[in-house]
Amino acid sequence: MELVSGSDSPIAVGVEGLAPLSQTAITKTPGEYAPTNDAHNALLQVKVPAGASFARLGIQAQSNDVDWDMVVYAPNGSGGLTATQVATASASEFLDIESPRAGTYYVVANLYATPDNGPATASVQAVTFAGDAGNLTVNPNPIVAPNGTAASATLNWTGLAEGSYLSRLSLGSNGIKTWVNVQVGAGSAAAPAGVPQMGLAQAVPAG
Repeated sequence: MELVSGSDSPIAVGVEGLAPLSQTAITKTPGEYAPTNDAHNALLQVKVPAGASFARLGIQAQSNDVDWDMVVYAPNGSGGLTATQVATASASEFLDIESPRAGTYYVVANLYATPDNGPATASVQAVTFAGDAGNLTVNPNPIVAPNGTAASATLNWTGLAEGSYLSRLSLGSNGIKTWVNVQVGAGSAAAPAGVPQMGLAQAVPAG
């Protein structure tokens, strides 16, 4: 991991994860948003477990010249769901949730545009953290380098079955965070144990 120090003080690196990443591939054509499964939209449900300190739900586009948008319906604690729209000019979209409420979340992935108005493929993703999983180390930690100078740290992981994993690193106390993606194996194996449960949904429950 390469970085430029922004402080003369030691930079402590906080680790969340590595946690298994749930992924579902979808292919759609551009069209109007609707909370359903049709030619333009994919509706999936994701189980966020109790005790999670963080959740990330998102759409990872296969190419950068398309525009996916997303709406997440999250449990609101009153027996209903609260919708959050994530619609930027970026190809991919993500929603980060600190201290997420346990329960079933509904993710709608809508293909808004492609260069030729043709189909595009993406991966709907979900990951949850419950702090440091103990399978990723950063060395050295803390990182010591004068302000404005380049520095590096080595990341090592252990004990991972085949599959995709995600970690979030916190650099110092100023809120800077970065992501670490790890792919173990060729990507053809079944999802590793502990991955968030994800599957197609028939509809977003009323209420």
